[in-house]
Amino acid sequence: MKTTRLSPILLCLILAVACQEKARHSNPERAIQACLKGIQNLARGRLRPESQSLVLANACKDLYVEKSCRQAFGSQGALPADRRASAIAEICKKAYCPNLKEPKPQICGQSALPLSPLRLLPMWHELQWAILARDLGPERAAGLYGRLVFAQLLMQPIMATPLQIELPKAIPLTPNPAKSIVSIGQKDKKIIVSVDGQAIAGWSMPAKPSQKDLEPLIAVLKKHEKPPQIIIQADQNVLYENIVGLLDALKSAGFDQFAFAVNEKETK
Repeated sequence: MKTTRLSPILLCLILAVACQEKARHSNPERAIQACLKGIQNLARGRLRPESQSLVLANACKDLYVEKSCRQAFGSQGALPADRRASAIAEICKKAYCPNLKEPKPQICGQSALPLSPLRLLPMWHELQWAILARDLGPERAAGLYGRLVFAQLLMQPIMATPLQIELPKAIPLTPNPAKSIVSIGQKDKKIIVSVDGQAIAGWSMPAKPSQKDLEPLIAVLKKHEKPPQIIIQADQNVLYENIVGLLDALKSAGFDQFAFAVNEKETK
């Protein structure tokens, strides 16, 4: 029979969080049961490979108390599949690492996440344990963690994709009443947004926009007879958490069809 060894860092984390405060989550049992149901759906083997990570993420997103991390899991279907794992890991790292006690997970000390998925996944698992122990309490986290990691390993080829794979070339800017291309760029610390090549005069997007903050953008998008498919075309200077904030606010405004493109010059 094979035995599994815990890494020294993970073992230290388990011992450290055992003495931490009680769960920060307002309703941990409900969040855990929803996640376990998602794991069961995955284990039945009836899900298409491309939908596995989305089903698990939506089922388990409410485990995470920090809003930006929770929103990243809930909005991951709108993120490019080849950058999904790295984007979520980066957002959750920024949300949790400043508040974790020592010894912190290895990923907290990384200025840039590793390119290799084989290196990213163990780092994510260490961070995930620290997050769950802090938010749910160590006893609840211990009962869930193994099953959650196993579910993630089942779909490792989907989740652990390289961080810097080029995206498909941008969809041409051709007139189409059913689509709107929302371009996002950063200039002098301002996030500039344009729709179908036209900048929104006198307005820039906040880093974490609410629906009210996006009223100038929403007004332009609602000029269509029906809600359009929104094609997000972001340059590489825009942080993923800014894109997630935009998607979350647009979904709150009633838009539900999203796709991604990149500038053609960035894929050459």
